[in-house]
Order: sequence, then C-alpha cells, then structure tokens
Amino acid sequence: MTDIDMNLLKALDALLAERSVTRAAQRLGLSVSAMSRNLTRLRRVTNDPLLVQAGRQLVPTPYALTLIERVHETTRSVYTLLQPAPKTVDLFTLDRCFVIRANESFIDLAAAKLALELQKNAPRVRLNFVGKNDKHAQPLRDGTIDLEIGVLGTEAPELKTRRLFNDRFVGICRSDHPLLQTPCITAERYASYSHVVVSRKNKLHGPVDAALAKQGLKRQIVMIVPAFTNAIHIVRHSHLIGLVPLSALASSSLHPEMPAMNWFELPVETPTIKISAIWHPRLHADPEHRWLRETIWAVCQSEKKSQTT
Repeated sequence: MTDIDMNLLKALDALLAERSVTRAAQRLGLSVSAMSRNLTRLRRVTNDPLLVQAGRQLVPTPYALTLIERVHETTRSVYTLLQPAPKTVDLFTLDRCFVIRANESFIDLAAAKLALELQKNAPRVRLNFVGKNDKHAQPLRDGTIDLEIGVLGTEAPELKTRRLFNDRFVGICRSDHPLLQTPCITAERYASYSHVVVSRKNKLHGPVDAALAKQGLKRQIVMIVPAFTNAIHIVRHSHLIGLVPLSALASSSLHPEMPAMNWFELPVETPTIKISAIWHPRLHADPEHRWLRETIWAVCQSEKKSQTT
C-alpha cells in the first residue's frame, strides 16, 4: 500500500477487542455495514481473514492473535501523538534549561528577580544567559538559543517580538566632575570633556555623535570598553564622561567606599531604545516558552514601575 488509511488501524483495534462487527461498529459510532466494509478492506490489506465465524461469534485467526497487543498499543500511541498540543504547564515539575541571549545590562536589571520567581514557582527550571556578541538570527532559527533580549537588529522577517520596555541613553560622571558645577549642561560643555564609550565592535560613532555633529561638535573619546559595567567603573574612578542606557544603572548601587557618581540627561536628543523579547515562531505556541516570555515581561513591568515610584 502506498497510502494507508489510519482509520483502518482504529477499526482493527475495535474488531479485535470486541470480536463482533456489530459491537465494534457501536464502539466507533459507525454503521454495521461501514464496519463490515472495514473488515473486508483489512482482510485484503493483511491477506488474512483476521476474524472467522465460529457458531454465532467471530474468533481471531492465529495471525490476528499476534496483532492484538501491538495494534492496541500502536493505536493509542498514534492518537496520542495527534492530540492538540497541551495549553498548560506544570511549573513545579518542569525540568528545562532555557538559553537566553542578553547583554549585561539586562542581566543586572532582571536576573535577580527572575531567580526569585524560579525559586518560588519553577524550582527545576534553569536560565542560561549567554553573551550578546552579535544579533544574528541563526541561533534562534536552529534552537541554539531560546530567547533573545534587546533591540531587534536582524532582517529575519519570521521572528516574533514583544516590547518589554523603552530605554534611553544618559550621561554619567563623578559627582565632583566640572561638568556638574553649573546647572546647565550644554552640548558644547558636554563635548569638551574626555569620554569613555562602550562598543563591542570598536565603533566610535553613534546617535550622540550624529546629534553633536549637526551642531558642529565632536566628542573627545579617549577609551573604548566592551561593557557598560566597565564604563561605570571607569567613570567612578576617573574624570571621564560615560554614556550608558538608563537601565544599566539599575544595579549600580554605591558602595560606601566608592566615589559618588551622577547621571544626567544628554544635551542632545537620541532615539528611544526599544528593548524586546525576540523568539522564533517554532516556539511561539510552546506553553513552557510562553510562560518564560510572560514571566520576563512581568519582571520588566515590575522593574519599570519601581523606577517610576
């Protein structure tokens, strides 16, 4: 047979269990004639009578006896596979590791609250945060990572996204920096001091530089570092000015022995940073992945609310 009618498997299971065309028909909600036709087709397919008359009842042939357990288990397995995907998940027993690509700012912002959520509701779930060295879509496509957090920076049209929060760039410097000695921070004064910038790809020109260039100004960049935490540490211990997303300051609590640091609004306008959860549609309907996305979204909303109160 090139095409197999799976309904025949269900009919064979009922016939072997009931050993009666009438009762098998009742079991499957079919007419007796329809079940009789199924038995005829099964005999042709298997090249065996399967059930033969013995007085007023049908008895299985030796070949049919060898099929009874196998047919029942196979039928149950097939129809289990073809059931709708589960819509809920048992968090307490869920044993799964999710790989999340995110930068250090998001990890500092949300990881501690996520840890508390896991301990409370999903004790066997593990989150593996990996560095965000690029924004290529292939790891999402092939399942190397389950979720990405950040700004959508790929041309993969199939990816799903959900906005978590809006962020913006702010300036940072030591509290005793000369820039803060007057209340008005102009673009000219901002550009006149030495700066440390964050770039994983050694890029020196960003939105701030484009805005300054429109006014004929240019920052004096004396240091490039790969992470916002690096810039924050350097600013605290030098007279350099830094540029970081506001969310990067969420965990930069002051140690009593550390020099005080202030952040300030930039004297030029820069685009809003749209931070999103990004995933492949392969996982869109997965209830476990959906729980992870909802949990991260709730943590971000909680964090945003705490920052505005």
